[in-house]
Amino acid sequence: MLKEGRTVHIYLPESYPQSRGYRRYPVLYVRDGGKFFHSFTGAVQHLTSDATPHVPEIIVVAIVETDRVRDSSSTRSLQGFTGKTDEGFKSSGGGENFRQFLQHELVPYIDNEFSTSSYRIYCGYSFTGLSVIDEFLDVDTIFLMIDPSWWWDDYVMERRAAVALPGRKFNRVQLFMAATGESYPEKYFIKARDISSLAEVLQRTNPAGLEWKLKRYADESHHSMALRALHDGLTYFFRGYQPSLHELYMEPEKLRSRYESLSARLGERVSLREDLLRFFGEQFLRNFKEPDQAIRYFEMAADAYPGSWAAWDDLGDAYMAKGDKLEAVKLYEKSLLLNPQNENANKMLKSLRAE
Repeated sequence: MLKEGRTVHIYLPESYPQSRGYRRYPVLYVRDGGKFFHSFTGAVQHLTSDATPHVPEIIVVAIVETDRVRDSSSTRSLQGFTGKTDEGFKSSGGGENFRQFLQHELVPYIDNEFSTSSYRIYCGYSFTGLSVIDEFLDVDTIFLMIDPSWWWDDYVMERRAAVALPGRKFNRVQLFMAATGESYPEKYFIKARDISSLAEVLQRTNPAGLEWKLKRYADESHHSMALRALHDGLTYFFRGYQPSLHELYMEPEKLRSRYESLSARLGERVSLREDLLRFFGEQFLRNFKEPDQAIRYFEMAADAYPGSWAAWDDLGDAYMAKGDKLEAVKLYEKSLLLNPQNENANKMLKSLRAE
């Protein structure tokens, strides 16, 4: 569709090599990938790590731009942000071709090559944010708009939104819009409306099936706000994901209902990281000598990640500690079906069958 080679940088979660065979991950597609790959993937790694993560692990696909003016604008215009003719926009108007590339080439390629879920987030900043608005008006997915160029082509997106949104029904779509609090000197720039105009349209039309939020960063410029907006956008989409230490240690029974509720809202099953569930199970089994609490965690791990032989093996150990050998045998056997080379399960079953 674009008739050119394109470069994408791909970030895979730490757990990916071990769990890709039985686990699927949400995907964040980022425009301006050459600019944001390192900072955005660092933020994702931070948000998904440690004992109380804010969001589930995510694959990041960062799209490096070749002609961002061409690929981000669905209309042709030479009027720039200054209000004057700007030859830098002469390649504008190729946005639909890029959307076709995204929908019919890049996304299918990523889905075919990597273990992805159907939960996708599309993120654009400034001029590439126009592409995100285009997608939002036509497609049901998750959108993160970071101070997009709403002024483009005499507010063509505002006119499109006014037509497209009344009566529109979304299917579990989420939208996070970020805007700067900084204004440009009126002597040299047009006095522009920003993405808050889209928020006004959404307030008037109130489309069904859409959750959205607008956040303005009074202390950030257009050029400094992207990282904070990414953080706030992801935590908005996955709000309710972060567990408390009190829950983790004192009320683990509440974790199941927490993630069931969140999964229902998202339309995509989410859970705590497998390694975190198994870590707390080990803590209660080995350090605190509370096998019943350990079983809670290992059961959550096996339920959320049924293809994990290690989760079933852990659960077998917990039932052994409780003294339920018959149940332990079933669990070790299940683990061996997934991994016949599991040394612990082979050893435990040999010992149990010798009794």
